[in-house]
Amino acid sequence: MSPVRILALSLLVLVGGCSGCSGCAREEAPKPAPVAEVDAGAAAPLAQLEGLSGDVRLERAGKVGPAVAGPLLAGDAVETGEQGSAVVRFPGGRTVEVGREGRFALGSDATGVVMKVERGIVLSRVPAG
Repeated sequence: MSPVRILALSLLVLVGGCSGCSGCAREEAPKPAPVAEVDAGAAAPLAQLEGLSGDVRLERAGKVGPAVAGPLLAGDAVETGEQGSAVVRFPGGRTVEVGREGRFALGSDATGVVMKVERGIVLSRVPAG
């Protein structure tokens, strides 16, 4: 096979492998849907997740994905990344701010809502009065 023919075939393979892409960049994998969209059924929310910043993930019913502002249910766990933070608002106006690289799980017992801080730093604010 002649060198010209080898070069032509090589170019065809190269161009064919890049067809449909811009600058031969690989397409990113689709982002997972937020877990908060999982049907909560008749479960009553224990708190509201809000003030999301950076990487915040929600674990609900065995699924983990990007968190969105909305209700938190018993059994939910929230995790913040290196630059992540979130605010949890409880009934009565109490709030808990979760800093970077934190993780907590929500539950309830006979006395009320239980927030188990598994790692990181949290700041609790209780309204006066």
